[in-house]
Amino acid sequence: MSGLDFKIGGVLFKMIYVEGGKYIMGAQNYDVDNHNYDINAYPDEAPINTVEINSFYMGQTPVTQMLWKKVMGYNPSANKSFFKNTDSYPVDCISWNDSLEFITKLNAITQKHFRLPTEAEWEYAAKGGSLSKGYLYSGSDDVENVGWCRNNAEDSLQKVMTKHSNELGLYDMSGNVWEWCYDVYDYYDGTGKNTLLGHTKANDRVLRGGSWRSEAVYCRNTMRNSANSSYRFMGVGLRLAIDIL
Repeated sequence: MSGLDFKIGGVLFKMIYVEGGKYIMGAQNYDVDNHNYDINAYPDEAPINTVEINSFYMGQTPVTQMLWKKVMGYNPSANKSFFKNTDSYPVDCISWNDSLEFITKLNAITQKHFRLPTEAEWEYAAKGGSLSKGYLYSGSDDVENVGWCRNNAEDSLQKVMTKHSNELGLYDMSGNVWEWCYDVYDYYDGTGKNTLLGHTKANDRVLRGGSWRSEAVYCRNTMRNSANSSYRFMGVGLRLAIDIL
């Protein structure tokens, strides 16, 4: 299985097959001889743990402005961003709550069960899943090859699929837009599943991947961020997931 194609109002989007497996989630900066050592790792990227992922599909790109408009009837990027209104660019300026509304309407149209990826699924896919070569960014150790960030994006969103993909054929997982995950944000609990401790910020949801506004260090595969589920920011979008049909 390589992927699934869907079309909404003439807008084609592709879901890429991600074969399940085990991987070491997170990063740490205190033991150079241990797995996932990264001198730039933040405290909330640890402890590292082996996590098992079931097979699923992940959006080949972030949801574009064109797809969002076809489903929702408006373009939040045009309304909120001060510089872009381009169909082939990622949608941004959307909250986690907006993402769920979009997915609900998309599911009503398609009669499928699209969803946001979990944080563990997101990182697994960004790292290349079962095909991972252990890169720092999604598809390369050099962010210039695979991602739009503050270093190269010229203070702007960029068209999807203009950088190289990762090992699975997923584009723009490092940079361009932060991507909402389903999970509540908290520190990992260290049980071996990298589930969450106490849900101390119940309204904060996980963001992954960095954006055009981010320094390269924030576009690493293991980097974690969060925001209130109702907040909307430039450079924050989403990517779809769906279980095996």
